[in-house]
Amino acid sequence: MHRVLLASCFVFVSSFCLAQDDENRFAIKGAGSVTCQQYLNAWNAKGREYLVFGGWIDGYLTSYNQHQKNLFDVSPWQSAQLLANGLANYCKKNPNVKFFNAFSAMLKSLKPDGLEKYSPIVEVRFGEQRLLMYQDVVMRIQSQLNLVLNSNHKEDGIFNLETEKQLKLFQGQNNLPETGMPDQNTLLILDKLSKKSR
Repeated sequence: MHRVLLASCFVFVSSFCLAQDDENRFAIKGAGSVTCQQYLNAWNAKGREYLVFGGWIDGYLTSYNQHQKNLFDVSPWQSAQLLANGLANYCKKNPNVKFFNAFSAMLKSLKPDGLEKYSPIVEVRFGEQRLLMYQDVVMRIQSQLNLVLNSNHKEDGIFNLETEKQLKLFQGQNNLPETGMPDQNTLLILDKLSKKSR
């Protein structure tokens, strides 16, 4: 019953996401209506309020993906934790801004690199650990590594030993732990450096 009610709430909220009045105004609900300072307080405390923000972010991202044309996933490799930390950094500089506006600014910056269409999920294994990633994201990582390292390795979306070696080399060159894992910090730095290299 709880799941049905929750699903109904998401459908209800999603159906009004793009609804605005004739002056482009709309009601901002829940966590989106508070200030960045209130978000920072919750982010620092990492308590129950912080979980509410996390749920709001996930719900909004899902609705955003649903209502955008030519977009499957606006944040195809970014974890909820990475996004939350990025929002905190923005909010430290802009404590009086509404959290919704901070989140909207983040979405605007993410959208150009979003995944336009569905991509199969592939498993990336490192001993006992495993990650699930979109195949297109693995291909993007391979392409970025080729660009940044000035190499010419296969960009096939298969995370193999060659890709792992390339990542280790990149990590070593950027004072990161040389794990060969596509962790969030590595991908963030790789993304930034590849954009500078274009």
